[in-house]
Amino acid sequence: MAYRNLGEKTHSAVHLIALSGLAAGLPTNKIVLSLSLMIGILNLVIEANFTSYWGKIRTSKSFLFIAALFGLHFIGILWSNDLHYAMNDIRIKIPLIIIPLFFTIKPIDGLGRHLITTIFILSVLVTSLINVAYHQHWIGNREYLDIRDLSLFGSHIRYAILVAIAALIIFYEIIIVKRWYLLPILGWLVYYTFYSQVLSGVLALAAGFIGFIFVWLYNRNRLGGVLSMMLTGVSIILLIRTVINLSVPKNIPEIETLEQNTKSGNPYSHQIDGGFDLNGDPVFIYVCEKELKEEWSKRSTIPYDSLDQKLQPIKYTIIRYLASKGKRKDAEGIKSLTERDIQNIESGKATQLETENSFRARLSGLHFQLLNQEDPNGHSLLQRLEYWKTGLRLFKSNWLIGVGTGDVQQSFDQQYEADKSKLLPERRLRAHNQFLTFGITFGFIGFAFFLLLLWYYFKIGLQNVSFLSVAFIFIAIATFFIEDTLETQTGATLFAFFYAFFEPVIRSSK
Repeated sequence: MAYRNLGEKTHSAVHLIALSGLAAGLPTNKIVLSLSLMIGILNLVIEANFTSYWGKIRTSKSFLFIAALFGLHFIGILWSNDLHYAMNDIRIKIPLIIIPLFFTIKPIDGLGRHLITTIFILSVLVTSLINVAYHQHWIGNREYLDIRDLSLFGSHIRYAILVAIAALIIFYEIIIVKRWYLLPILGWLVYYTFYSQVLSGVLALAAGFIGFIFVWLYNRNRLGGVLSMMLTGVSIILLIRTVINLSVPKNIPEIETLEQNTKSGNPYSHQIDGGFDLNGDPVFIYVCEKELKEEWSKRSTIPYDSLDQKLQPIKYTIIRYLASKGKRKDAEGIKSLTERDIQNIESGKATQLETENSFRARLSGLHFQLLNQEDPNGHSLLQRLEYWKTGLRLFKSNWLIGVGTGDVQQSFDQQYEADKSKLLPERRLRAHNQFLTFGITFGFIGFAFFLLLLWYYFKIGLQNVSFLSVAFIFIAIATFFIEDTLETQTGATLFAFFYAFFEPVIRSSK
């Protein structure tokens, strides 16, 4: 047998190389991920120690849970119309069963786990430094129109979640293992999370820390742990209430009370329902386009009736920018702008806060979206609200067994048409909520099974006082509310890798 020819040590070394490749590839390159998966599979096939494999598989409840979740996608084909879509969805989710299989049949302990952890953290650290170096133009000459272009190695959302996981691992090493020399790296990764302005990353980081603290409190006093979770729940409810309040404009004046002419005697246009600034004031009051056009042509080479560098009508960027400074949209307003202000407008920045490149700017952008919900297109939060509303209608209509593995996008397209959605055809995407996606695909039965999987993982993590497994499942749950994490190959690989790597039955933190 090949197993005897190559030897157990050789197969174990190749197995470790494959898993290390996955750890390195997650933050860097899909090709590295694919190669690592193929190496791992070939190694197990060549080793061919199938009796041992089966013995470990049938005793691992965590693996059987996720294998059943993967298998559910095959069952869902039975009531699907689009077989091509279904098979592609299954292909995307192959890592969900392959990666946990690697860890189940050939567990990694001791130096191997330390090596994988080190490679993952170094990959995240190096790529984050490269991202910021390019964005700050310390190296390269790359143009950035949006902070979301910061991530050079893949999806900014997936990468932000990886940064949060790396930060939690380092936090564990500092607090539990007492490796205080890692503090600067932790500080950098936390800074990067806010610098990148990815809401999913901030949410993941916060959820991970809450999970870590919960295990610590629960292990010392169960009542304290439960009370802390109740307090967290109340805080989330208050936050949601605050967000709802922020979506209501505060200052709506009577048009009759507003001045009707500029200093030069030209008439103003006042439009109350054209949108609101961050103070809740209407943006399109005190607008004199005649004066704006004349004065703008004196300050910029971009015509008033043209587009800014983000391909937005520049006249609206001018109006919003002046509104953010509390200026009237007339000749006096344009004259008050500095050269830096002019450059900001030309580059597509519609408010002063957008120039700060800070997480506060990101929050202000979300606040602006909540105040201006007429057109959701191009606005990440408003688009998600549309996805969720459409998804909920689909779930209600197919609540028992869902629409099947192959008909998710098709069903969304039909529902958007039925609802006469304001979303443009190219923006009519799926739920962007993993819980909702499972409910739509497999109905209440599949949704309940998915919750059971997450609950089981959380329960055994808590029983084993496994800080990282509980922190990870908190991260997964939090991001599942705003992302379809498992609907992309990178997302499925990310979840499967850490689901298996932190799996608390095989590896306890006691």
